[in-house]
Amino acid sequence: MNRKKAIILVFIILCLSSLILNTQNVKALSGPERAREGSYLFVAAIAVAIVGIVVVTVLLKRKKSNAPNSAVSTFVGDSAPKKQNGEDSLHLSPRTDNKPEGDLGQYPHKSDHIFICYIENDAETAVEIAKGLEEAGYATWYYQRDSLPGPSYLLQTSQAIVKSQAVVLLISIAAMSSSQVTKEIVRAHEAGKPFIPVMRGITHADFQRRQPEWREAIGAAASISIPVEGTAAVLPRIIAGLKELGLNKKQ
Repeated sequence: MNRKKAIILVFIILCLSSLILNTQNVKALSGPERAREGSYLFVAAIAVAIVGIVVVTVLLKRKKSNAPNSAVSTFVGDSAPKKQNGEDSLHLSPRTDNKPEGDLGQYPHKSDHIFICYIENDAETAVEIAKGLEEAGYATWYYQRDSLPGPSYLLQTSQAIVKSQAVVLLISIAAMSSSQVTKEIVRAHEAGKPFIPVMRGITHADFQRRQPEWREAIGAAASISIPVEGTAAVLPRIIAGLKELGLNKKQ
């Protein structure tokens, strides 16, 4: 028995007890006094009945209205997507299992690779970075080459991030408006992967101002900008950064 039911039961018992006692008192009276007290007792009985009906009705309505809400909150939990600053972005509660949704074992990704995060507009630069890292002995994974046709691209990229050693994030003005890149950054952040931010056509300060969510996920990772000479000019420093992080080359 819950607390509300117990309170109602006690209330009813007290009211009935009071009515019984008053009834006994009325019986002991005679004449006009008995009639007057009998009228009072009748009115009191009706009032108790009305109060009881109102209390039960209110409790039943409250129970019905609360049932769907608790079902929704149980289903949604803390992992429901939220909107911040008018932008549709993914805000997930931190996971501790380092596993993406779905079956991790269904796609044959390489392990211990460097995940290249980019948008289609920056694909040429991403491929140049991947080739340079592979020539230096590191395995890489990037969507254009390593994704499989058919299975969910969300699960494929999520699994590739989880199995990676680090994420090379190619940041451009166009990339900062990509919801898919945001999802990949959040997933890497949740999995505890180190970032190597590579700026293309944008400064680090401008990036931080335009994308505070990415800034929080990337943390204190130092970035590097691609100069006018091209990607090849920064590859040695990117490789040096991987070595400084203690990442392993492919076997």
